[in-house]
Amino acid sequence: MSTPMEQSHQRAGDAMVEEAFTQCHVPVAICDAELRILRASGGMTQAVGLTEDQMRGRRFTQLMPGSAYEEVEGGMRQVFRTGGVQHLEVYADSRAEPGERVWSVTLSPLRDAAGQVCRVQVIAVDTTAEYGARERLALMSEVSARVGSTLDVTQTAQEMADVVAGRLADFVAVDLLDSLFRGVEPRPSAEGVALLRAAHQSVLPGVPESVIRVGGVDYYPQTSPPARALVTGRSSLHRTLDRGINRWAAGDPQRAGVVRTYGIHSVMVVPLSARGITLGVAVLVRHRRRASFTEDDLLLAEEIAARAALAVDNARR
Repeated sequence: MSTPMEQSHQRAGDAMVEEAFTQCHVPVAICDAELRILRASGGMTQAVGLTEDQMRGRRFTQLMPGSAYEEVEGGMRQVFRTGGVQHLEVYADSRAEPGERVWSVTLSPLRDAAGQVCRVQVIAVDTTAEYGARERLALMSEVSARVGSTLDVTQTAQEMADVVAGRLADFVAVDLLDSLFRGVEPRPSAEGVALLRAAHQSVLPGVPESVIRVGGVDYYPQTSPPARALVTGRSSLHRTLDRGINRWAAGDPQRAGVVRTYGIHSVMVVPLSARGITLGVAVLVRHRRRASFTEDDLLLAEEIAARAALAVDNARR
């Protein structure tokens, strides 16, 4: 039988363990056989956006409906069936960070004195940055392998659009100065500019976001982001509510209609430049993905555009 002092030390130790769990910044939860949450760490309450009391006794799918949480609950059932650890990679929003995040989820069995699985422990680690780095490396590898396979200007532009659509953007348009096709050195001016649609691609069948067909000419007014990219040689990142996009759409009802119809919310405009010459511009759009483009996405798009522009210039020369 323990002494009063030993009991006091035990209570102090239990309180410390309890406090450590509460303050744990890693999202951790313990669930019962009905998949109901019994405990949630500080990191889990921050990620879900609810207190532990609000989460207790409820399932993840009741708190935040979605396929990601259905997948987690499916993995938890598997743990109870097999007694083995499950590892998942899921995509879900976090209340702590804007946009969709990538989570590495580990589901581990907790056993009673008889060795039976009575609880499951859920640990979620935000691996968005690592996932993004892997995706960028994979995309650049594919660009190196596929873009510039021939000395054909339009095919090179289409190869770029094909690689980027669905990986970095939902819709991609590649427009080139028509002087490229007349053997004249491209020289964009500060005025509005007419560009030839060399290629485009979309995650949607038929590329419905495009206001012109491949081979057609699109006119960009002087104040539009693509025209400014051609003149300055600098890329730009936009939300559809910012001034540059609003002014551009206001003067082009057809383009404004596409923005509304497909819910376009994020745009990158990247000049295609090689050997000090600006050859055209690529416009990358998101509407299916909820996450907006980031500065890292812009840097990646610039690197892809630089490689594509070099291939286009080699074909032109």
